[in-house]
Amino acid sequence: MMWRLVAVLLAFSGLACAQNVDPKPESGGCPAHWFNAESFVKGMGCILFDHTGSGLSWIDAAAACQNAHGGRLLKIASVQEREFLAIELAILEANGEYNPWWTGASDFAHEGVWTWPDLSVVGDFAWDSSSSTFPRNDTRYNAASTAASSSAGLRDDLYTGRKGYICQKESGQTGQSNSPGKRV
Repeated sequence: MMWRLVAVLLAFSGLACAQNVDPKPESGGCPAHWFNAESFVKGMGCILFDHTGSGLSWIDAAAACQNAHGGRLLKIASVQEREFLAIELAILEANGEYNPWWTGASDFAHEGVWTWPDLSVVGDFAWDSSSSTFPRNDTRYNAASTAASSSAGLRDDLYTGRKGYICQKESGQTGQSNSPGKRV
């Protein structure tokens, strides 16, 4: 519980710095404009929130993470990562940046079997627990998004919908992003 308070305080202090983004690589092994989530949750690496224009479809967001940013769509690997993400999304929403965000979860390979980009299975903890209907086993809903309103829980969604997206890469991969995205 104490780490949550520390994370909130650090996130809010980081928010003030985000207004003057330095184009040089940050300390902590993350490229410029990326947030060093690794310093809060071990294994989470670097994350980038991007909501270019009116958003992208899931397929275009996955391509943008890989081609423009050198990463992949976000994987939520633990309860701690979800809790941390919920804090970050709440901060974005509090600053007028509310947007549903694409994550890397999909069931394109096999209907009803939700996996991350690395093909590991999505854990039950990752789903929005406010509704028993997620995930729906419906061929129209093949990609998962998240938002502050779901406490960073996943919701299966139409992959053609236009949303912001969250990219992730390991700390130490300092290749520059071609677009700044959003830092929190």
